[in-house]
Amino acid sequence: MIWAGRLGIMLLSVLLGALIYRWAGQLFQSAQAGLLALLLYTFDPNILAHSFLATTD
Repeated sequence: MIWAGRLGIMLLSVLLGALIYRWAGQLFQSAQAGLLALLLYTFDPNILAHSFLATTD
């Protein structure tokens, strides 16, 4: 049962990464800018630590 909650949070984290990539790519009109933004998002310590947790904040 907990796995379903974690799966939803992981899916939202991946979708947010795709949104960040697309937004930065359009904002700076460069795929490289999108990749850099995605890289920064991916290696953010908060995302690494909490993107798979199902917490009740």
